[in-house]
Amino acid sequence: MDVMTAFLLKIIASVSMLVDHTGVIFNTPDYFRSIGRIAFPIYAYMIAQGCLYTKDINKYLLRLLAFALISEIPFSFAYFQGHPHYVNIFYTLFLGVACVVLYEKLKTKINRFFAVLPALPLLYIAETAGLDYGRIGVGLIFALYLANPESRAGRTIVLTIGMLMLYRRNMERLMFAMVSVLLIFLYNGKQGHKAKWAFYVFYPAHITILGAIRFIL
Repeated sequence: MDVMTAFLLKIIASVSMLVDHTGVIFNTPDYFRSIGRIAFPIYAYMIAQGCLYTKDINKYLLRLLAFALISEIPFSFAYFQGHPHYVNIFYTLFLGVACVVLYEKLKTKINRFFAVLPALPLLYIAETAGLDYGRIGVGLIFALYLANPESRAGRTIVLTIGMLMLYRRNMERLMFAMVSVLLIFLYNGKQGHKAKWAFYVFYPAHITILGAIRFIL
């Protein structure tokens, strides 16, 4: 039975992300990081689906950029005490949606195959600028959109390939990442409870709290 609503998927992703970030900030055993592998595939899928249903994809893109900028200071403080080595996940989500925006603007003017090509420089930026999950993370969001997020077979295939690319050398993390693929397979297409802004705010809020605890201790 399909029991997964969008709300429930986001709750699972948020808890997983909290465990992951706790592991990074407080240097806990590695299984904290492994549990955290559940989060990103769910967020990537939800972002791709959001591109499909948003009333204004340009505002959607700007919203992600705004939260990337808002989150950067607490992210830097919590992880690196003001000396960042890479940037927060919202930049990855932002570039994933930017790929979709470029594609949608070009696909009616040129062949759809060629409309995909402008995304390649964005994948390069993701890899060289220190974005979380790099080119694979950005490419995963774009590929999920191209495969149609509403297609159960399409999203399962894309996510499975993406997880194998990310974690083929770490079986423990791959196993947890594949849990997210199963959860998204069970997604019933229903929104469930509405709490859109809560999930946006949760990212900078929980990082700020974890960073403050680390500073006090």
